[in-house]
Amino acid sequence: MRRHPNFPRYMVAMFGIWSGGGDDDRILSQIQWDLGRWLAGVWAMYLDATPGGITQTRLAALLERAGVSSGTRSRTLLLFLRFVGFIEPAPPGPDRRNKVWVPSPRLRAAFVERFRREYRCMSQLEPVPAGLADRLDTLEFFRPLIATLGELALEGFKVIRKDDGPRLDIISQRYGGMTMLGHLFAAGAPTAEAYPPKGLISFSMKGVAERSGISRAQLRRTLEVGEKAGFFRFPRDGEVELTPLVVEHGEFLAAGTYLMIEWATAQALAACRREAT
Repeated sequence: MRRHPNFPRYMVAMFGIWSGGGDDDRILSQIQWDLGRWLAGVWAMYLDATPGGITQTRLAALLERAGVSSGTRSRTLLLFLRFVGFIEPAPPGPDRRNKVWVPSPRLRAAFVERFRREYRCMSQLEPVPAGLADRLDTLEFFRPLIATLGELALEGFKVIRKDDGPRLDIISQRYGGMTMLGHLFAAGAPTAEAYPPKGLISFSMKGVAERSGISRAQLRRTLEVGEKAGFFRFPRDGEVELTPLVVEHGEFLAAGTYLMIEWATAQALAACRREAT
């Protein structure tokens, strides 16, 4: 995929997704800025899209399956999801002992918008089926799409290795990290012809920090951590060089995102065809 002639165009479009939009809804901004919130949102949507819905019992089982918790923190995570506006109580069912939650309209809208952006980005590499973005508004397409994506996210936790050198998660797991990276990539390669970014990039510390939802001190610390990992050369405030290592990691992340969404989309379309027969 990285050898595809349109890959630079795809990467430049991906920078726009990572960096987000200035007029985004608060929840959409949160899942852009914070990988943890993005993943929490994916799993909330996944539980809702699969039999049983969002319950504390199912959330505990999911956390154990992912290996990120023993499951005892499921109540804390439920309270957090409620506090940040990701979920809300479902209408009372016949069994009032089993409290069920549903994604908030704003969380659903945020993910629909995120997928629309992903499809526009993917179209820079290969044509996307006509009308695909419009189908995101239909539950018969969106639910199997997010269910497949949730399964892929869960499986991804099982193959992550922590001992194979620097990982991009030292950036992505920091609040605003991917948004910062998107702005720096975009500053270094604003067009496909300028890709990959080379040499020192001049940027506004204040501007990038504000657009990433972090302080300048947080931005500086993230760049310093990335420099120690070999991702950046950060000689002074307002100048940075993106090393071939971070470019390679960014390309792997972008390619992996493409393949995940392509597979999830294929499964959703197949589910729609089965429902139609």
